[in-house]
Amino acid sequence: MKQRIKCSLFAVGFTLSAALAPAATTLRSFDEFQSIAVMENGRKMPMDTFARHKLLQLSGKSTVGGRPAIDWLARMIFDPAAAKDDPVFLVNNPEVLEALGIRAVGRRCPFAQLEPALPKLDEWGMKATRLDAASRSAADNEILRLCDAVALYAQLVGTLDFLEPLDDFKLPTAEVREQLGFPSNQENGSYADLVGRIDKIRPVVEKLAAKDQTQWTPLEQEIFRLSSAMFAFDQEYAHGPLTIFPIKAHGEEIWLAPQEAFALHVPSASLKAMVTNLVDMAAAYESGSQAAFDQAARTLRQSVADRLEGDPELRHLSLEVRYNQLDLLYRAETLYGFAFLLVFAFQFAARRGLRWSAAALVVAGFVLHTVAITARVVIMGRPPVTNLYSTFVFVAWVFVLLGLVLELLQKNSLGLLAAALGGLVLLLVSGRFAADGDPMGKVVAVLDSNFWLTTHVITITMGYAGCAFAGLMGHVFLIQSAKRARAELLDATYRSLTGLLGFGLTFSFLGTMLGGVWADQSWGRFWGWDPKENGALLIVLWCSILFHARAGGLIGRFGMAMGSIFGVIVVAMAWLGVNLLGVGLHSYGFTSGLAWGLFAFTAAEVLFMVAGWFVNRRVKARSLSPTAVS
Repeated sequence: MKQRIKCSLFAVGFTLSAALAPAATTLRSFDEFQSIAVMENGRKMPMDTFARHKLLQLSGKSTVGGRPAIDWLARMIFDPAAAKDDPVFLVNNPEVLEALGIRAVGRRCPFAQLEPALPKLDEWGMKATRLDAASRSAADNEILRLCDAVALYAQLVGTLDFLEPLDDFKLPTAEVREQLGFPSNQENGSYADLVGRIDKIRPVVEKLAAKDQTQWTPLEQEIFRLSSAMFAFDQEYAHGPLTIFPIKAHGEEIWLAPQEAFALHVPSASLKAMVTNLVDMAAAYESGSQAAFDQAARTLRQSVADRLEGDPELRHLSLEVRYNQLDLLYRAETLYGFAFLLVFAFQFAARRGLRWSAAALVVAGFVLHTVAITARVVIMGRPPVTNLYSTFVFVAWVFVLLGLVLELLQKNSLGLLAAALGGLVLLLVSGRFAADGDPMGKVVAVLDSNFWLTTHVITITMGYAGCAFAGLMGHVFLIQSAKRARAELLDATYRSLTGLLGFGLTFSFLGTMLGGVWADQSWGRFWGWDPKENGALLIVLWCSILFHARAGGLIGRFGMAMGSIFGVIVVAMAWLGVNLLGVGLHSYGFTSGLAWGLFAFTAAEVLFMVAGWFVNRRVKARSLSPTAVS
């Protein structure tokens, strides 16, 4: 285990005391540590959320070996050597692993396996960066992603390296040690050691600026080397991701990483105390003292709260930790999955118990889903739809609600089937976007309006849900037609389809109009032919075309079903496809890997429609044949 150094902070700068022995035990609880505030991408979040996001970035999972992300982060910060064997580097392209000479079990490998291949990885990464995005292969993109992951990993494990004696800060002679006030037997210093002695280093370096380098004494050369090493170390590690120390500067609130806070030449007394708390946590972690670790973490958390007294973003950190631990959306997703299996089985074995059990599971999942969305609203202080991830969560909620209402009206298990399937699929897809960034991240500037988010964005997403649900009913109608289902069953499905399509049209139209009012208030124009605006208009036009064509006798029930399925493609393009363009005022979603997913989805829907058309023709031909008539 790496040794850490406990420090005492004095009036100006810092001095260090004796090194600590390696830990003999490990801590079992991180209840206090996980609630410490971290500033990440403009949002104050608990350490638990920070740990989950970083682990998701690296591995695509929020646990390591069944242990929570906060446990992994603590090892990364306070005992990096113990974290080297954690399989956290996700490599999606097996060619990359093979080229690097890594034999990983599965798609994730630990740093211990990746470390010998770092020179080769760095070389390939440099080559990939010289290529333009269009020329890069899948392997090139994977190499670049892996390079970013290694850089993040290095920043995390280097969080407390400024306390560590390093070869870069060698103290080769007794004269150097005496000049800087080091013990006579200390061979290496640390960045923290040298920062504590900056008043002895700076005058020497300042004099060297006016002195010819050939005339520098050996002592002056060594002190200049140490100064240069400090500068290089500062450039590499100063801006680490773990920004937990807030300060006020020039009327602004700035959050610093541990090394940045430590390097301040004249820090405030409260900042000194907070840095001391972090160092005490490192000491307690190494000694295995749970009580001391918790006390230091609790004191640090309270110190931050005192410095930011009245900050509303700090009020719900504990709620967010609880939200993370309960993982309500995953539980809801699981319940929807079991409900789908039961209601699917009910289609083959019409036992009332299966239907009631499925209904209970869907309702239970919906309750958890509702509580999760409510918690997100409270934590963020914003309405439920603020980014692309949250649209999937909210559309899934509306989908399930519509399914339950449909089941209450028709009582034929079709609503339960749709609710369970829609909730399951949409929450599964939302998990893909959760790994791309903070699901509760700061609202994009153009969306920073509670009133218009409540009206325009929520309304338009309800329109998405209605149209998507109608498309699902279109699928069901085609399948039922192919199976020559009973007329009353087809009638019920068709009524559901038209009702849901009308719901989707109504809310899409209202959302589009409210969006125009919002645009007029925010940007000074009602309509600007922005890609997202065009997408919303296409949904309204397509739904209107279907209803007009049906009213005019141009299409029948089969045409409405086919049109509703194509409407799902229109919704997908308006909802997600415009993000691929990278232009317009609404271009703020996640797009990584989105193009292939949309292409596959569109191709599958088109194939289903083509197959449905051919099957429908064969069914009609059979029903009109002389044999069938006789």
